[in-house]
Amino acid sequence: KNPCQLPFYLSFERNSNFTSLMKHLGYLGYRYFKQTLQLEWNQKHRVTSIKQASGPFGEWAMDLKRGHLWKYSDRPEKIFGRVRKRRADDWIDVHARLDGQPIVC
Repeated sequence: KNPCQLPFYLSFERNSNFTSLMKHLGYLGYRYFKQTLQLEWNQKHRVTSIKQASGPFGEWAMDLKRGHLWKYSDRPEKIFGRVRKRRADDWIDVHARLDGQPIVC
């Protein structure tokens, strides 16, 4: 797999297709993952964010349990269990990254 054909980082909103998406990401070579709560970022601010935001991305995203640390798995579809019921205005984003360091293509 050519790393120049894939984004080093990506994120998506966790949904009902979560397991199949994670399996596909594993097939593509993504091995590091974070799950982030979005409620604290889903706020408007008249100066810093006049629209709603999804929070920090990639290395700066905060995992639910591990903070800034990534969780490794060669079987990503098995990496995260069920998520307990959340408020209607909260959601979870999943961040993924390839192994190694970003490269210039």
